[in-house]
Amino acid sequence: MSAVRWIKTLVLLALCLSCSGTLLLAQEEKKAEAEAEKPDIEFETPTHDFGRAESGSVLEYVFTFKNTGTGTLRIEKITSKCGCFVAESFDRVVEPGESGKIPVRFETRRFRGKVSKPMFASTNVPEKKMVKFFMEGEIYDAIAIEPKSASFGASLTNTQESKYITLTNNLEEKIEIKSVKLIGDGFGVKLQVHEPGRRFVLEVSTSPPLVYGVNRASIEVVTNAKKYSKLEILAAAYVPPPIMVTPSSVQLAPVSRSKIRRTAFVRHSMARPFEVLDVRILGAEAGLETPVAPRESKKVANGLLTETAGGLSVRVIRDKDEKRGYRLVVDVPRDYPLGKEGLSIVIDTNSAEYPKISVPIKRARVVRKLTDREYAEAQLDRDLEREERMAMKRANRRALRKQEAASEKKKKGSGK
Repeated sequence: MSAVRWIKTLVLLALCLSCSGTLLLAQEEKKAEAEAEKPDIEFETPTHDFGRAESGSVLEYVFTFKNTGTGTLRIEKITSKCGCFVAESFDRVVEPGESGKIPVRFETRRFRGKVSKPMFASTNVPEKKMVKFFMEGEIYDAIAIEPKSASFGASLTNTQESKYITLTNNLEEKIEIKSVKLIGDGFGVKLQVHEPGRRFVLEVSTSPPLVYGVNRASIEVVTNAKKYSKLEILAAAYVPPPIMVTPSSVQLAPVSRSKIRRTAFVRHSMARPFEVLDVRILGAEAGLETPVAPRESKKVANGLLTETAGGLSVRVIRDKDEKRGYRLVVDVPRDYPLGKEGLSIVIDTNSAEYPKISVPIKRARVVRKLTDREYAEAQLDRDLEREERMAMKRANRRALRKQEAASEKKKKGSGK
């Protein structure tokens, strides 16, 4: 009995060793088969140097790559980090030993100076799932303008200032500036030729008196260059008014659940003393300035106070530094009715230029909710966009299968 059991044990051991050997052999064959059909990708020129290009031009180039492996190479997609660098229709399936092409287009209008733009190819190569290739070079303005505009920032109304703008011609041929025209008031411009045909300087100056607020003008430069016959340069200067209210209006929430306090500041830059003589609250309904309540302002500590019958109050407080101006403190009761057009705080001053200052009080607009119909239409638009994307993906998959079938047919034909 023990001999029989021993024989059975030997038979089972032999079967186990046989199965293990068969499994190992199958794994080795599968591994060898996978290694025998392994694709690879190599670019003929992974970086294309386009040299120097004019800003605004569209550069085109065809990258060539080769499948240096033993299996079928598949390019799943080509991506880039910006929409300026895109790939056209490219070869998606490449058999061993064969080459493929990736045509690309680079729009340069947003770039200046030296650039290096990468693109990424997603492949089925295990060690090269994402392959980079580049376009690089230098992008220049045909006629460089530096700085792009004449910005004077905050200026004084009776002070003349100058800014200089340089125009550099980078074209092969020399250019001539036929005329320089100023469109607008408050500025003057003079042309200086530093290097005939190559380098010009515009002296842009403020022309007092400037108006309070923003002063704008444009400079039109006409040249004999065909593509660049007209250049436009902007000029701007801001003159702070002698009396300013910041913020310029009192904004309240659409619905107030509690008392609201808002603060504004009345600042001045006048040499003579500035005084607030009176303050009142007027209704702005239908554009009519009618008192909300027949109440006059009264003097309080360091300023004036006025209020309506409903409890809305405005306090004008002189700043501790009397040279700076006043502080405007507005207290609005809960759910105070401002009316459709809101109210206005009117401040009387001793200034001949600004005898009255008006500060609107308004509620912020409520963002309207979409109606059911509008919501349904928006949802339909989103569904259509999603369907278009899915249709594009399906078309890409069909094209890939068609190309694979053609490649397989070609492979079988060559085998015969």
